[in-house]
Order: sequence, then structure tokens, then C-alpha cells
Amino acid sequence: MENNIKKVLDSLDELQIAEDTLGFINAKSETGDEKKGCEYLINILEREKLNVIVDEFIEKRPNIYSLLPGKNPKVGKTLMFNGHIDTIPIGISDPPEIKNNMVIGRGAEDMKGGLIAVVHAISAIKKSTINLSGDLWLSAVIGHETPIGKKEGPKRLIEVLNSKKMSPDSIVITEGPKAIWTAGMGFINFTISIFSEKGSIHTINTTYSENPIYWAGRVLIELQNLELEFEKIKPHKFCGRNQLNIGKLNGGDYINRLPSDVNINGTLRWNPNHEMHEMISKLQNICTNISGKSGLKINVSIEEDATKQPFQTPLDNPIITSLQNAGNEISTKSPKIIGMALSTDANLYSYHTKIPTVGYGPQYKTAHSDHEKISIKNLKESAKIYTLASIDYCGFS
Repeated sequence: MENNIKKVLDSLDELQIAEDTLGFINAKSETGDEKKGCEYLINILEREKLNVIVDEFIEKRPNIYSLLPGKNPKVGKTLMFNGHIDTIPIGISDPPEIKNNMVIGRGAEDMKGGLIAVVHAISAIKKSTINLSGDLWLSAVIGHETPIGKKEGPKRLIEVLNSKKMSPDSIVITEGPKAIWTAGMGFINFTISIFSEKGSIHTINTTYSENPIYWAGRVLIELQNLELEFEKIKPHKFCGRNQLNIGKLNGGDYINRLPSDVNINGTLRWNPNHEMHEMISKLQNICTNISGKSGLKINVSIEEDATKQPFQTPLDNPIITSLQNAGNEISTKSPKIIGMALSTDANLYSYHTKIPTVGYGPQYKTAHSDHEKISIKNLKESAKIYTLASIDYCGFS
């Protein structure tokens, strides 16, 4: 059997993986306009004679699934690889090309390279004499990149998973660094609004205490104190400490009249040691405290579409073991166990489906930059790791 597995790994064509990744990049698929990217991925799957399921729940913006059926799914475990088809806007990013052993262009790292690596891994297994015991799925979704995307694709996949039309025992997201990320931060976008009782009015008819801009300053001081409080709390082993950021402040229109309101916009990330209600409560307490002192109406609102719970997959989960075994076999270094300071679709899948979810990507150094690129060596190495991890996790005969 070892010889058969070696043949599977040797069949992975580095140049073809690179060319397919470049083709995928050229099939532009900015969030909200993923049609060309979806069509390209379908064509690649069909070329490899892999099963294709097109779930066009939004016109011209389908999720795409592929199933390699296991020979004995009651014995073997079912694995799903997942990624997103869409990219952030191309903008002035470097033009797509293969140069200096790199595939260059928008989506190379985030995350068309990872998806192509998985397609080649599944195809290599299908063409071999190895029969997986459990099912092997690929799910590719649209609408991932916010704020343009509203997580339409991931939410649709969650519906499908909860309907039991697909029943993976674990999910692996093919994005991120060459490490196994097993935990991720929770995340909210919040707005704190401070309202003037008088509305917009000439300054001669107001007092200092009625100006919401001054009280916004007091709120900002309390938010800064909250960030200092986070610094004193013991950080999570993989995700680090909680983080609060204020990214936007606006209010008023003319210099000689009272602003009717002031809005403070920020983000809050918290590690798996804490709960969402705990974080929101801290923001609400600040609003209540300053409102009591000022007499002004102050409230906090949360952008529901952007909300994510933290996640943490236990380290003894078999998918982590399978990825570690594969990494040890293929790479010169054993893959590290890490957490992600950013929030990903793993947060959604783990929380809303209760399916253990982790990530392992080819590379994560240039995502969202105008010089996005990915190492061809890393693409092939990841394809090998996905192949071995699938065989190990699903079982085989």
C-alpha cells in the first residue's frame, strides 16, 4: 500500500497545479460577480472527471460541491475541504503571471491556490488504485469577502450541512499559513451612537454639557481603558489576547451648531476563553455609565451580518492528527498548531453546525495586498498534504 500512496503523490503535477491556479486567477471573481470563477472551477472539475454539484441559490453565483464517494462510509470518516471562490476587488494588483517560481495575481493566496491544490489532491486519489472508505467532499462558496459579501455562500453551506444532505465528520479550510489552525477569535462590528436631546441647533442656544462630541471623548477614554484591561488578561494559547479597535468617528455638519449625533465605529475580537455576551455587556456598560453622567441617550448597536463566535477544535480531534501525520511525512518541519487572530468561515461552520473545523493553507503572506502571490512549491506540498490527510482520515482499502 505504501507504494500505491507514493504513486499517488508522485502523480501530482506541479506545473499543472501552477497553470490551473493562474487560470483560476484570470477567471476574475470579485465578490458579487463570481460567475467566471465558478465556471472555471466547474471546467477544472469536469476535466478531472470529478463529480460536480452546482447549487445556484443565487443567480449566476452558485456554490459548487464535488463528492468522491467512499467505498465503506459506515466504517470510514467523511472529510470536507472548503474554500471561497470570490476575491476582494482586483484594483491595481499585479497582473496575473507565473514568474520566479511564484503564481502572481489577485486570489493567488486568498484563496484560489488552496482550492486548486485540493482539486488535484482529490483527482489524484480518484485516479489511483486506493479506495477511500469514507466520503471526500469539496465545497467552494461565494460571497465570503466582506463588506461587499454578506457570507451568502457560507450561510448556504451551513443550511445544506444542517439538512444532513452532506454529513462530514470534519471540515478543513484550505487557507492560511502552512500550519494547522485550530482556533479563531470571535468578532463584532459595533457602533456607539450619542444623541443630542435638542437635535441640531445654533451654538448660542446650547451648553457644553449638551454637546455629544464632548461626551464621545469620554466614551473613547473608557474604550481605551477597556483595551488596557484586555492587555492585563492572560492571553489564549493560540489566539492571543482580546483586541478592540476604533476605526471611525463622525458627527456634526457645521462648526457653529450643535451636532444632532456622534457615531463611534469599531471592532472587537475576543478569544475562545470569553463569550460574546460578555464582550457586548462591556460595551453596554460604558454606554450606560456615560449616559448617566451626561443625560444624553447613548447606545451600542451590533452589525449582525458581521458577527462571529470564536471557535476552538480540541487538539485530540482525528483531523488534526491526520494533518500532522501528513505534514510530518511531506514537509521538513512538523506543522505548528496555531490560532487565527482574524475570524474566518471556520467560526461559522464550527458554531452553526457543530462540525469540528480547522484550517491548513499553502501560504499566507500577501493576501489582500496589491502584490499577492503564492509559491509553486508550497502549492504542490499542500496538495500532497491534502492527499495524505484524506487517505489517513477517511481510511482506505
